[in-house]
Amino acid sequence: MSWAKLILVCSNIPICASMILALVKYEQLSKEFKIFSWFIFISAIVQCFSLTLWFFSINNLFLNHFFVPISAVCLAIFYNSLLSKFVNSYVIWIVLGLFLLATIANSMFIQPLTTFNSNAWVIQCVLVVILSLSTFLLLMNYGNHVTGKIDNKRLNWINSGLFIYYASVLILFYYGDIIIKSFSMEVNRYAWLLHSLFYIIMSSCFFIGLWKRLRI
Repeated sequence: MSWAKLILVCSNIPICASMILALVKYEQLSKEFKIFSWFIFISAIVQCFSLTLWFFSINNLFLNHFFVPISAVCLAIFYNSLLSKFVNSYVIWIVLGLFLLATIANSMFIQPLTTFNSNAWVIQCVLVVILSLSTFLLLMNYGNHVTGKIDNKRLNWINSGLFIYYASVLILFYYGDIIIKSFSMEVNRYAWLLHSLFYIIMSSCFFIGLWKRLRI
């Protein structure tokens, strides 16, 4: 196995570890983090399935067309549960509804299932960055009023992971379809290795966030 393949395989370890930890600690988690666990479960399953198809040289891009809207729903419910005291829930639901319609239209008419759905990814990245930044501001201004002292420690790690990943890969996803179609396999390999690095950072933040406890 080449070093590139080894990195791609290893990039799945943190998210799978997070999934196992979320399953073990699920009953101990607050409502918000139980909801976020759904995002972790879906991410881990899709990553494992994607890796399997990749090993057999089968096009796995179609998975993104299903993962993006499903993950968007999970994250919308998660952030709505966190921000409901500060943001009108209708705003999040309306934005989510418009995003889902745009994603479906994109997959049907612009970027079919056999291609990388970069348009949907870019919009999702922008929305998640906005939500994560809003959460950081609320934590700074309202602190324990968001979830509570212990859960805010977890929230900082999880929210940081989401922000780092979606903000970092925004440009990569923006040019994702062009990179796949127009550049060599070597360039593609390095681009997606960079993506794997950010994915490892995000998943590691999830694991720490689920594990973290404050001594009171």
